[in-house]
Formats: sequence, C-alpha cells, structure tokens
Amino acid sequence: MIAAPLVLVMFGIGAAIAWGSGDYLAAKASRRSSPNAAALGVTILSALLFTILFVFNHGTGQWNLPGVLYGIGAGISLEVGLLMFYKGLDAGPVNLVSPISSAYPLVSTAIVLLLFGGTLRRMDIVGIIIVVSGIAIASGILNTRKFERRLSKGIIYALLTVVIWGLAYALIGKSVSALGWQKASLVDFYAGLAVLPLVLTLVAGKKFWKTVNSSLIKDTYIVASAVAQTLGGIIFSIGLTHARSSAVLTAISATYPALTIFLALKGLKEKAQIFSLIGAFITIIGIIILSV
Repeated sequence: MIAAPLVLVMFGIGAAIAWGSGDYLAAKASRRSSPNAAALGVTILSALLFTILFVFNHGTGQWNLPGVLYGIGAGISLEVGLLMFYKGLDAGPVNLVSPISSAYPLVSTAIVLLLFGGTLRRMDIVGIIIVVSGIAIASGILNTRKFERRLSKGIIYALLTVVIWGLAYALIGKSVSALGWQKASLVDFYAGLAVLPLVLTLVAGKKFWKTVNSSLIKDTYIVASAVAQTLGGIIFSIGLTHARSSAVLTAISATYPALTIFLALKGLKEKAQIFSLIGAFITIIGIIILSV
C-alpha cells in the first residue's frame, strides 16, 4: 500500500519529533546522572521495548549468518557511538553536538562506496561538500583567530560519533537487506546490549558498576529518552512500509536536530553564536541532500 504524500510527511515529522526529543532528553539524563549511566539505561530500556514489539511483529525475513554478522557489527558500533554521543551532550553545547553528530550519513555513504560497491551521484557530492562546510562553520573555525582554532571537547566527541555511527548505519543497511528490519533491529539491540558492559568498564572503570542500581532505569529522563528513541524508529519503519521510496520520508526525519537545537536553547539555556547556528543548519541541509 502506497500512502498519500501528506501521510508520508506525517510519518517523517513524527519520527523527527521523536528523535529530536530523545536527544534532548538524553542530554538532560546525561547531566543529571552521567553519560555512561544514561547510555546504559537507554540501551536496556530500548532493548526491552523493541523485544515487546518483536513478539507481535517478527517480520517475514529469514535468519542467515551474513545478516546476523552485519547486525552484530552494527550493534557494537551503535553502542560505542552512543557513548561518544552522550559524552558530547554532557560536554556541550547540545545545539552543536546534536546536528554535527547527525552527519553520519556522510561516512555511511563513503563506506558503501568504498567497501560495498556503490555509485556516487552528483547530489551526493553536493551533500558531502555542504556537510563538511557546515561542520567546519559550526565548530567555530571561521570566527576564531588562527592560533585559537581548535575543537572543543563536545565537538570532538560529536565528530567521533559521526565516524562510528557512519560505520554502524552502513552495516545496518546490509543487515536489513539480508534479514528484514525487524530481525536486523533485534540483533542490533542485543549485540549492543551485550557489548555495552565491556565498553563501560573500559571507559568508566569498575567503580562505575558500584553506583548502578535498579533506580537507573526508573530515571524519568532516561525512560522518556528510551521511549522517544524507540518510538522514532517504529514510526520511521512503519512509514517505510507505506512508501514506494524512502527518499521523502528519510529527508523529513533527518531534520530532527532542529528540534533538539530549539529545546536545548530553551530548556538548557545554552547560548549560540550566529556562526554556530548557521553551521548547524547548513549541516542539516547537507544531511537532507544525502538522504534524498
């Protein structure tokens, strides 16, 4: 069934609102507890929520080893990227970290071209140039003196997130093609959940686990962020089942950092320089072009 354009727009906006709200809530959770605790809580709850969904809708795709391996690689990369992203949100400013981190399609495109044998369109080249330009402007290169041009900790974490999530989403594409989105997502979630304790131990140390208790997954912001992130994925996936092409839906949903920026400026009382905001929105435009 192919939905009318207005219906697809509604699915895209719904996913963007959910993901944008989730990022903002993740920032609040990171600052109230810690980036590591927030990542753990959101990952556990997201896995549980998706498991419930999977019980009722496990898809028609068949299990196969290549798809599972791609899914495991994607899940591991997503979790490492999630840690980098939450550390970036904690370091701030959120109104820069969120849009820069969402530039991962740039890396995904390169990986697909170099490793999986894709083709590069003219619009892809335009999108890549715009994304790189937006990141450069947002990171403050243009409005600082030459000897002061260095990246803040939050932006460094955001750039690491771009690279790691770029790899993850390239692998997700291969896994979904082999297994279907339901089974691929299930493998992603549980591969990430399995590796997260090891990653947290390496990053935060064994003392971190002494502070973890059942109240972690009861934290209001962590619960809300997990629900929002999972809901965004569900809305997006349902939208794909109603569309002949994912181009419009992907383009609209990729604008989610705009909501995160707005909420951060209001709720976290962050201040943004004009060049930073311009760079952030240029990055978003580039992402949309890459998604079309």
